Amino acid sequence: MKNVYELKVYRKRRRRELWERNGQRIEKFVRQFVSQQLVANIHDLIDEYQHLQRENEQDVWAYEEFRSRMLDAILSRHGEDLRQQLAAQSWFDPALISTEEVGEMCLTSMVLGDSAPVARKFRL
Repeated sequence: MKNVYELKVYRKRRRRELWERNGQRIEKFVRQFVSQQLVANIHDLIDEYQHLQRENEQDVWAYEEFRSRMLDAILSRHGEDLRQQLAAQSWFDPALISTEEVGEMCLTSMVLGDSAPVARKFRL
C-alpha cells in the first residue's frame, strides 16, 4: 500500500511541476486550439441545447449534462487533431495530463473566453 501512496505523491508532485514550468504554454495552446478548431458561440450552443431539450419534452436541463455532451462532441469531432497537436508539444506528457483534460480546458475556454485562466481546476 505504501508504494501506491508514494506513486500518488510522485505523480502529484510531477503534475505540479508540469504546471509550474508550462502553465502559460498549456493555456496558450488551449486558447489557440479553441480559436482555430472550435469556432462557435457558446451561447448559441446553449440556446440550441435548451431548445432541443424542450423539443424532446425534457423539463429541465443541467449545465453538467450540457458540458458532458459538449466535451464528448469536442473529443469525437476534434479529438484526433487534439491528440496530434498535443503530441507535438514538448511539455505534453500523457502520464501527467490527459487529452480529455485538455479537451475540458478547451470547453472551459469556450465558456469563459479570454476572461479567466482555463486550467485552474487541473492544477494541484
